[in-house]
Amino acid sequence: MDKMKRRVIRFLRNVEMDYLDIDFDEHVDLFLDQMQKGLEGRNSTLEMIPTFLEAEAEVPAGKRVIVADAGGTNFRVATVQFDDRRKPSIENLRLMEMPGIDREISRDEFFRIIAGYLQDVANASDQMGFCFSYPAEMYPNKDGRLIRFSKEIKAPEVVGEFIGENLNHALAAAGLGSGKHIVLLNDTVATLLAGRGYQNRTFSSTIGFILGTGTNCCYVEKNANIKKNADLDPQKSQIINAESGNFGEGHQGEIDVLFDQSTNNPGDHKFEKMISGAYLGPLFHLLVSRACQEGLFGKAAAEALSRMDDLTTKDLNLFMDYPYSDNPPAVAAGK
Repeated sequence: MDKMKRRVIRFLRNVEMDYLDIDFDEHVDLFLDQMQKGLEGRNSTLEMIPTFLEAEAEVPAGKRVIVADAGGTNFRVATVQFDDRRKPSIENLRLMEMPGIDREISRDEFFRIIAGYLQDVANASDQMGFCFSYPAEMYPNKDGRLIRFSKEIKAPEVVGEFIGENLNHALAAAGLGSGKHIVLLNDTVATLLAGRGYQNRTFSSTIGFILGTGTNCCYVEKNANIKKNADLDPQKSQIINAESGNFGEGHQGEIDVLFDQSTNNPGDHKFEKMISGAYLGPLFHLLVSRACQEGLFGKAAAEALSRMDDLTTKDLNLFMDYPYSDNPPAVAAGK
């Protein structure tokens, strides 16, 4: 067993995929340097996007709002209101498929589908919070212009478009009203606000961190430190969306590079592709394929594993949880 373990570690080091070869302190410094450059408007892989949302605002009680969540796989719709104790009541919850996940669609079709998803709740409120989990350039009116899609969403015509404005047009075209006040924010910012609004304890500050289908983080920054926007009130603060999934200055192993090149958007969201749920299965599929080529498995197991067309993150999780069950990797390797 020790001999096999040494062989595996040697293999991982040869393809630069051994986590012990990563200098944690060095990478923290790299990340902080990219944050600073992003705040100053200099070239950086961290966009440090101002959201124009303050974290200190009070949660209004008894006010029903429409909420929507565009994630990496699913699209959710509901209505929400809080009571005077900040306890949320969620109603009309529905779960659908994210538009553009299975095929390429146009801008008009993208927003038409979303408007259809909102049909049952469109008359519930003229206020809408839209959790849109993709990088967008935010504006003071709380609408945002899409910078790019990640998580393999295929709707290229939406890039560069205002999300709230186009959704209002689609709602009007579908006879569902128009002129809704749509506040756009991503899942990371929503997580920060949920933590801020739902608990009654006091902390020095609050952060939002996502590690799921994708990854990102946000935090509260003083406007005076956001040098790239001179129009902000220096006495106030706001939430900064770091877009940390796009961090591109850290260590990339050989398999990380190969996998990045195989995706729809090579070079974008390098960090996200190294650690996030949407990518871990196919990333490990490449790693296992290389391990088969390097002789880490017996001949029969290597031939069987090499015939696997793909490896999903769910399959990988099932194998790691119990490698002797009837999960695809175990079956392919003959257990």
